[in-house]
Amino acid sequence: MSNVTKLRFPEFKGEWEEKKLSDIASFSKGKGYTKNDLVDAGTPIVLYGRMYTKWQIKK
Repeated sequence: MSNVTKLRFPEFKGEWEEKKLSDIASFSKGKGYTKNDLVDAGTPIVLYGRMYTKWQIKK
């Protein structure tokens, strides 16, 4: 059985690999980031509240 889907974005190659989110991201609960901290360059930030209202991520 292959871990390659029939429908996928062209930039993705090879088999699908399962990873823990903590292996590819760090969490900073309580650091007090706001919408004003979102910029177009740098470390990506995902604001918890925006995950439920308007998904937005900026680097």
